Amino acid sequence: MGYWVSSEINTKIDALKWHVFDIPNGYGTARAGVAVMRHNAGGGWSDAHINVDGLTVARRRGGSNWGSTINSFVPAGCTVSFGLGGEGGVEYFKFMEF
Repeated sequence: MGYWVSSEINTKIDALKWHVFDIPNGYGTARAGVAVMRHNAGGGWSDAHINVDGLTVARRRGGSNWGSTINSFVPAGCTVSFGLGGEGGVEYFKFMEF
């Protein structure tokens, strides 16, 4: 079990426990949860997105050495995938299962 910590508001959500694990691109969910992708832009421009059943549900464009993290809710029984264009690479793609 793990806790999701929000970097935007610096608070820990104590009420929710998550099962957090790495997933492959094109993962089929058995339970609902949140997909999280972290990428670095390598100092150049990048376009990162998360798709659920072929529909883009989260996207971040831009570039810096810091990169960014994007996340999206994923209903049970759906296929979740990611894409990254431009420079840099994916640091991780995880699923936080309810």
